[in-house]
Amino acid sequence: MSKHLAAIFALLSLFSSYCYSQDLQEEIVRKNSIVLAQDFYFTLTLSYERIITLQENLALSIKGSLGRDYGNLAYVAIGESSLLLGKHKNFFEPGIAFQYPVYFDEESGDSPLIAIRAGYRYQALSGFQFRVYPMFLIETSPEPDSWGNLPWLGFSFGYQF
Repeated sequence: MSKHLAAIFALLSLFSSYCYSQDLQEEIVRKNSIVLAQDFYFTLTLSYERIITLQENLALSIKGSLGRDYGNLAYVAIGESSLLLGKHKNFFEPGIAFQYPVYFDEESGDSPLIAIRAGYRYQALSGFQFRVYPMFLIETSPEPDSWGNLPWLGFSFGYQF
């Protein structure tokens, strides 16, 4: 009888610790974020991000941003997708983003930009999020007087819920 009770107790202990570790992993990788970022070339944005878990150490991040480009006073819309590689609080984050400028007069204008980036993301259990990411900006304008492609450094702070 005591052997059966010991076996049942051992199984229940294993099962409860397995459930606890799943709950802890769900808490660490929160699914939604609100982010304030310095993206692209002199652009300040406010973003909503959704994380989709693919595997234990792999997730997909999809982000939409609206902001202001202070280099030429345009409003911008940004769509972004990236992978999160890692676990717990530290992640490597490669991704790609597309910035589309919106102007209210026809004389101003920059072409849309594409950014290829890879960076570091820190996610605290409290919900705090920080990212820093070097990126390479690719201007899509065929005009010869465009400023061309250039490296840039972006960073962001956010809250996950």
